[in-house]
Amino acid sequence: MDTWPAHATRFADNILQSVEKDQITSFAFRCSPVLEQLKMYLRFLVHKGGRLERLTFDLTQARHIDLEEDAEEFDVWSALPLSTMCPSLRYLTLVLPVEQHVAGQYDGRPTVARLWRFANRMLASSATITDITIRLSFRNAVGVYPPDTTQPFSCTLHTLEWKTWLDAMKRQDRLRTVQWEVERHPFVQPDIFEVLVLATLELDELIQAKLKGLGPDVAMLFGWR
Repeated sequence: MDTWPAHATRFADNILQSVEKDQITSFAFRCSPVLEQLKMYLRFLVHKGGRLERLTFDLTQARHIDLEEDAEEFDVWSALPLSTMCPSLRYLTLVLPVEQHVAGQYDGRPTVARLWRFANRMLASSATITDITIRLSFRNAVGVYPPDTTQPFSCTLHTLEWKTWLDAMKRQDRLRTVQWEVERHPFVQPDIFEVLVLATLELDELIQAKLKGLGPDVAMLFGWR
């Protein structure tokens, strides 16, 4: 699904490549449903990421990129680990889509799960990060109409491969904090927001239980943004 014209990608690429090498310490980008745009950002990190300390990577618009089908062509984090591209990286923010699993309606769509695996491999390719923020975006979540609070709340976090996330976080030798944030998006349906508010404590407990292996030296935070 190519929603960004090729000439726009080239224009943005020219701007990024005009930046002086090793002058950027903070960078944020949102990946659109165009694989070539993702490659463009990674080329930028390869050539200009030497002094980068803060990186925000928003994958909420990348739902139509088949990152696993394209892995053979562009096996990103094996060929270009963050530890090589951004050896000074300390702060990583991942903005990831979350789907609510509605009882009797969830069809096991693989796209969001693939994006989480892609982000996990990205994190695991570094070992220098001290502070991780994972922002949960429910902006395209499947809603409950009306909200059925008698049903257990279930979303992407309930089906994560948590061991791979724990292992990726343990690779960060100086990890201090892992912060989970629920995004306050203005276009989230009111009924979905109500369910999220009710589910906040449960998600916090789920995350604390799944990542308790990080030990007492790593602060685990959960809240709204």
